[in-house]
This record gives sequence, structure tokens and C-alpha cells, in this order.
Amino acid sequence: MLCRHVALSLLLLASAACGLKDIRPEAAIDGLSDDEVSRGQAVLNAMRTAHRAAGFCAQKTAAMIYTDEFHGLMSFAKAWPGGVDRLQLRWQTCSDNGRVTFLDGDQRLAGWGIQNWVTYKNDPDGTVAFGEDETIRFWVPTMIYFLEIPARIHEADVVAHAGQVERDGRTYDLVYATWSSPEPQKDIDQYVLWIDSQTHHLKYLHYTVRDQGEPIEGFATYGAVVDRGSYTYFDSLHVAMGDGGMDIHTAKVRSFEAGPAVVAQEVLFPDPTKTGDKYPAPASAEAAAPASQPAADDAPASQPASQPAPPDDGESSASAAEVGGEAE
Repeated sequence: MLCRHVALSLLLLASAACGLKDIRPEAAIDGLSDDEVSRGQAVLNAMRTAHRAAGFCAQKTAAMIYTDEFHGLMSFAKAWPGGVDRLQLRWQTCSDNGRVTFLDGDQRLAGWGIQNWVTYKNDPDGTVAFGEDETIRFWVPTMIYFLEIPARIHEADVVAHAGQVERDGRTYDLVYATWSSPEPQKDIDQYVLWIDSQTHHLKYLHYTVRDQGEPIEGFATYGAVVDRGSYTYFDSLHVAMGDGGMDIHTAKVRSFEAGPAVVAQEVLFPDPTKTGDKYPAPASAEAAAPASQPAADDAPASQPASQPAPPDDGESSASAAEVGGEAE
């Protein structure tokens, strides 16, 4: 844990001079025209259709086995406990409710989870202990969001087309997305999506990480799109510190399943009575008047069906029972 904090501190110091990161493309800096807004929405809608986003959310639950390799210096800042490279993620589609189980390392079959913004850990024997944990609160919903971003980025209320760029012989539409205001804000992230102008698939995602520090940015490269008919998913995700920056980690999907019965509700909600707040009030405000807690999420969003898992690169693939049910 000490090494993780040291590595993150070094990264923050290296970026400290940058101040509040602003990743707006040049075309989005001088104001957003009605044409840019309408074209941005149209490109996002085409992406949602190409990725079958509605079909994905309709699956209600999903589960995948994946490997997650942290690179170089970032191996000291990896999210997961030491020795963990193979994981199971089970979640309620198009929501922030999910659970990660470690499939190797010293804590095999232990894991982390979040339900309605209340975090918890489970022991290898399945015993669950609830308690506030900022690492879990960041990593589990973030992983889910990045997997689902074609289905969820339309929630942004500031959207605009920001031109086109070419890379490796492909043309991409840039779409800028954020909330409340186009300008950079201390507590609200910015996103720039690179969407293939022919396939309408998402290929790259430039983004800020306000939760980890004002100057921090990331650049995600999405792998091949796997088509399951009623939905799609990415077979890999590579993340770096900005476009062309230091590599952070690479996640590769080994098996994937989705559907209403893939993950039991008791797995996703170990104690349905516990709810929290995505944006908890400051301690002083809570002392004066505790914030009301939101009700549990309604029906899970949709997700993928089934098809052969991506190549396993020599590793044994997980069974359907291992993917959706209890980890073995």
C-alpha cells in the first residue's frame, strides 16, 4: 500500500504544474454552436446504435473474467491487492452496482463490491463486511463505467462535435462531453470520444480524473468489438496517462456473459437495506443535517448475451458457472 501511495504521489508531482486539466479540443474552446451540439448528439446516437447500447442495458446483469496487467511504475500503484492479475467482475448493467472477485494471488476468492454507493469487502469464505473504502468506491464503478461508456455517455448534458482526426488510416469524429458547463470544473470530468466515422464504434477515449487529482488525465484505447447480436462488448482496454503518455494498465476479457439471470441479486446486493449517496455531504453538513439516502436502484440495465469468449492466449477459459455464479 505504501508503494502505491508513493507511485501516485510521484505522478501527481509530475503533473502539479498543470493545474486544472482542460482537455477540450480546440474546436470546443471558443464556444459551442448549435450545429456542433446537434452533430455531436447525432454522432453519439450513431455510436449507441452501433454498440447496441439499449440491448446491453436490457440484459440487466453481466459477468466477465479478465486479466488486468499494470505496467512499469504503475505496477506499484495497481488497484488490486498484491499478486492479483486475474479477476471476475459481476455487475448490474448500466448502473454503478458491482462486485470484483480476485481469482489469484494471496487473497484468492476475496473481493470488493459496491451497492447503491455503499462499499464492502468479502473474505474468501464469502463473509461480507460493509465499510467506507475510497479505493473500492473509485475502482469498481469506474471499471464498470468505462466498459459501458457507449451506453452511458449520453447522460452528459454538454455534448458537441469537435472536428475529425485521422490516425492509422482511419477517420474519427471527436465528440466532447461533460456536465453543467463546457469549461473545466474542479469536480466534474471531461471526456473526448474518438468515434470511427465508418463503423461508429468507439476506439479512443480521452478523459480527466478529478477524483485522483485536478491535473490527471487518461487515454483509453478500446480493443475489438465482440458482437453478440443483441449487444456488443470490447475484448480489451488499454489505459495510459494521456495520449502517448505512460502506460498504466491493460485489461483483457477472457470470458463474458450477460442476461437477466447471469448474476443473482443477492450477489450484487448482499444487504439490500444498505444505501448510500454518490455525492455524500461534507462531514460538517452531515453533522448538522444528515443527507437523505436514495432508494436502491430499480431494475438493472441491459447487457450482453452469449457467444464464444475472445481467445484466451493460452490460459484456461472460465466456465459459464464461474462467470455468472459464485467464483470457484
